[in-house]
Amino acid sequence: MNAPFESVTGRMRSITAAIEAASARIVPSWPLDRLIAVNPYEGHADKPIAEVRRRLDPLCGTSMLMPRAWYREEWRAGRLGRADLVAAVDLWQDEAAAKAQRSGPLPPPPSDALLDSLLAALETAGGGEPLRPSRLPLATALADGPHLPGQPVRWADLVVHQVSQHCAAWFDDGQSAWRPHAGAALYGSWRERIAFDRGLPSNHGRLGIRGCAAALPSDPRVVIAAVADALGIADAELESWCEALLLDVGGWAAACAYRRRHAMPATGPGMPTAADPIVELLGIRAGWEWLLLNDDPSLAERLRAAWRERAHAHAHASSAMDEDRVDWLLQSAIEQAYSRPLCAALAAHADDPQPWFRETAASVGGQAGDAPSARVPAVQALFCIDVRSEPFRRALEAADPAIRTYGFAGFFGVPVAHVPLGTQVASPRVPGLLSAALCVTQTLGSTVEGAVAADPLLGALRQRRLQGQRRWATLRSAAASTFGFVESIGLSYAGKLLKDSLPSAARQGRWEDNGLRPDEAAKLRLRLAGTAEACAAHGADGGDDVAPAGMDGVELASRILAVLGAIGLQAPLAPLVLIAGHGSQTRNNAHAAGLDCGACGGHTGEVNARLLAGLLNDTQVRAGLAARGTAIPEGTWFIAGLHNTTTDEVTLFEDTALPASHAGAVARLSAQLHAAGDAAREARAPSVSPGLAGAAPSRLLHELRVRGNDWAQTRPEWGLAGNAAFIAAPRARTARLDLKGRAFLHDYHWADDPDLAVLELIMIAPLVVANWINLQYYASTVDPVRYGSGNKLLHNVVGGNIGVFEGNGGDLRIGLPWQSVHDGERFRHVPLRLHALIEAPAAAIDTILSRQPHVRALIEHGWMHLLRLPERGAPQRYLSGTWVAEGPRPMAADQTAS
Repeated sequence: MNAPFESVTGRMRSITAAIEAASARIVPSWPLDRLIAVNPYEGHADKPIAEVRRRLDPLCGTSMLMPRAWYREEWRAGRLGRADLVAAVDLWQDEAAAKAQRSGPLPPPPSDALLDSLLAALETAGGGEPLRPSRLPLATALADGPHLPGQPVRWADLVVHQVSQHCAAWFDDGQSAWRPHAGAALYGSWRERIAFDRGLPSNHGRLGIRGCAAALPSDPRVVIAAVADALGIADAELESWCEALLLDVGGWAAACAYRRRHAMPATGPGMPTAADPIVELLGIRAGWEWLLLNDDPSLAERLRAAWRERAHAHAHASSAMDEDRVDWLLQSAIEQAYSRPLCAALAAHADDPQPWFRETAASVGGQAGDAPSARVPAVQALFCIDVRSEPFRRALEAADPAIRTYGFAGFFGVPVAHVPLGTQVASPRVPGLLSAALCVTQTLGSTVEGAVAADPLLGALRQRRLQGQRRWATLRSAAASTFGFVESIGLSYAGKLLKDSLPSAARQGRWEDNGLRPDEAAKLRLRLAGTAEACAAHGADGGDDVAPAGMDGVELASRILAVLGAIGLQAPLAPLVLIAGHGSQTRNNAHAAGLDCGACGGHTGEVNARLLAGLLNDTQVRAGLAARGTAIPEGTWFIAGLHNTTTDEVTLFEDTALPASHAGAVARLSAQLHAAGDAAREARAPSVSPGLAGAAPSRLLHELRVRGNDWAQTRPEWGLAGNAAFIAAPRARTARLDLKGRAFLHDYHWADDPDLAVLELIMIAPLVVANWINLQYYASTVDPVRYGSGNKLLHNVVGGNIGVFEGNGGDLRIGLPWQSVHDGERFRHVPLRLHALIEAPAAAIDTILSRQPHVRALIEHGWMHLLRLPERGAPQRYLSGTWVAEGPRPMAADQTAS
C-alpha cells in the first residue's frame, strides 16, 4: 500500500471519466431557506426503475420498495385486494406484449403463475422477505481495527461522522464564529485537519496517522486513483465504486451537487477539477479508504479478495428476476388499488359534465354590473396546482356555483427574484428547473405605472435595525461573552420565552418584514425593477439606481401574454379574478420552506400573485395586451390572495385601488372564501387530530392557528403527503369529484392548443416537478434512513441553512422528516408512483414524448404512469409506445373468488 502515487497516472483518463459519471448521478439537495422537493433517484432516471433498484441496493443498501411485511399488512387490512393483484398481473402482461411488438418476442410468464406467486408472498406468515444482494466492499465496512477507548464505534460510523463534521465547518455560512481556513479547498483543508485530529484511533499511533495523512497527494483525483489501483478495481467497476463512496456520505454529496449545479468551475460545465466540491468530497472519502488500508495491512488483502469475489459473483450469479418481479408486482398492485377507482370516477364523470365548465374561448365581455350567468362566472379564481389546493377549490366552488377555479404552477409564470427593501438578498421565486429572469423590489407606488422608489429613509432605517439584530446575536453567541451574557441579561428572556411557549392564535409575522414595523410593512408595494441581471448589476436595493431596464408596458405585455396563454383563463373574463398563491404557517421548523410553494423556490406565492395581479391591472400592460389582440375588459379587475395551507384561510391583498363598483364583489368573495375555509377545515380535521372531528368552525380555526404557532408541533400540517396523481384537463373533468387532496390539478384545454405549446410546457415543467415531489415522498417513505431527514425532535441546523443533523453527528440528512410521512402509528403517505392523466388526443401526447426523450424515459422506465383521458370513455394507459385501455379484463373462474 505504500506504492508511490505517481504510479497511477496511467489510469487518470478512466478515473476522471468514472468520477464525472458517478458525480453526475448525485442529485442536488436545496438549502433549507429555499427547500424544494427533488427526486433522489433523478440521476438514474435514464434507466428502468427495476434495474436501478438492482444497482443501488449493492451500492448503498436501499431497496426502493416497502418490505413485504407492509404489503402483507395492507392485504390483511383490506386496502389491497385480489382484484388489484389481478390488475397488476394484467398490466405486467400488457407491458410485456407492448415491448414484444417493439423488440421481438419476449413471452411473459403465465398470469396464473404470477398471481400464485403474489398470493404466496402475501399469505406467508412471517418471513417471506427476499434475499438482498451483498453490499459493494468498502474499507470502512471490512475494517475491524481499534475503536475509541470505551466507545465501540464502528469505522463506518466514525468515518462518516468525521467527514460530516469537517464539511459542516467548511461549508458554514455564518452560523458559526469559527471555521476552517477559508483559503484552503475542501479536500486540502481536510488533509490539514486529519493530521492533527487526536480523537482518531490507529494501530500505529498518532505519528502513523499523521504521517500517512501528510503523504496524501494534493489532487483528490490522484488519491482516488491510488486506492482503486491498490484494490485492483477494474475500469468497468470504477463508476460504481466512486458512486458507492459518495453515497456513503450521501447527504453531503447532495449538498455538494447543489453547489456544483449553481456555481460550476471556471473550466466549464462537467469538468471535474480541484475546485469542484463533489470531487473534493470524493477525494476525502477515498482518502479515508487509503488511511484505513495503510493502518491495517491485512485489510488490503481482504478487500482485494472481496473485489475478486464480487467480480466472480457477477459473472456467475443466478438471476434474481423472479423475486424482483414479485416485489414490483406487489408495488403495482397497491398502485392499482388507487388508480382503478380514480379512473372509473373520471370515466363516469366525463359522461355527465357540468355544462357551465364547458365553454371554450369566446368573445371577451362581461362588465362589473352584469349579473352572473352560465357563460360569465362571477369570479375566476386561479390557484396553484399543489394538492392542498384541490380540497379548497372544491369547497369554494360549492360555496358559490358561479365561481370557477383554475390550476396553474404557483409562480404563475412570472420567474422573479425578490429583493426586500433595505437588503441586497435576492430570493428566487421560481421552480427549481428555472432561473429568475426578472427582479422585484419594494416601493411606495404602484407596480409599474407611476412607480416611485421606496422611501430611502425607511430603507436605511431597516438596514440599521437588521445590523443591530445581527450585532446582538453575535454578542449573545460569542464565546467570550456567553456566560456573562446569561448571568447579566439571561433572566430578561424569561418573559419572552414564557409568552412564546403559551398557546397563541395570533397571525404570524413574515420573515420578509423583519426590521419593519407592521404599519411600515403595510405601506410597501411590489415594483418590477427589470431583469434579474440588471438588478444584480445595480445591487438591487429598491432605490432609484435600479431602473425598469426597458420593462415598459409593451415588453411587459409580451411577457404577460405568454403567461395568460399558458394559464388558460377562459374568456369571457369574470368581473373579479383572484390569483391565489399559497404558504404554510409553522414555527421552530427547519423544514418550513418545504411546506411553502415549491414552484416559488420554497417561499410563499405571495410575491408572484401580487405582482401578476398588479401587472394585469396596470393600464400600460392592458394597452399592450389589447394591441396584441387580447383585450382585458374595463370591468375586469384582478386581486391577489394567499392561501394559508395550515389554517385554510385566504388573505386578500388590495395593492391596486379597485373601482367602487367592485367593492361588493370583493366583500362577497371574502365571505365565500371564509365559508370555503370552514368546509375545507371540517373535511380535513380528522386527519389533523381525531379530537378535532366535529368541532365547531370557530374552535377548529382557533385550534389550527394555535397548532401552526406551537413551537413543539412536529406536524403543523401534512404538506403534500398522499400525493398520487397529476391531472391536466379542463376543470369539468374533475369538478365536484372528491380527490381527497391527492391530485395536482392543472387546467388544460387541448382544443385551444393547436401547436401543442402549452401541452409541451405542462409535460416538461409542472409534470416533471410533480414527479420530483412524488418521488421525494416515495423515497422518504420506503427508505427514511437514506432518503429521509429523520426525527424532527433531534434536528440541529447545520451551517446556517445547509441542512440538518439528526442529533449532533452522522451524515447531513436530506429528504422529508419522519413526521411528514408517519403519524406515530401508521404511514400517512402511501408510496405510489405518480399517475399522470392528460386529456388530449393520443397523437398529441405522442408528439410531445417524441420531442422530449427525458419525459418519455420517466414513463417508459417506470418512474411514473401516463394515462390519456378521452373526452368520453375509460382512460388509456401508455405502455412502451402503445395505448392500452384501462379496465378489468375477463378473469378465469378460479380468479373470481374474493
